[in-house]
Amino acid sequence: MSPRCGPIFNKAAARFPEVYDGCGFERWVQLLEDIRLVVWTGHSVKLTQHGRECLEYRFTTESLQQA
Repeated sequence: MSPRCGPIFNKAAARFPEVYDGCGFERWVQLLEDIRLVVWTGHSVKLTQHGRECLEYRFTTESLQQA
């Protein structure tokens, strides 16, 4: 498990058990890679352009809804 990503995964899994139930860290990263949000090479996980666009949309949309 990546030393940086592991705690993020663990925190999210504890907060949203219904989403992460039965899904370990490696499977979670594989899923993100399958939907082209990240590229996983060895011990490195990098956000793709598609992943950046999804995050930008997510946080821009949330900000507009709160305004």
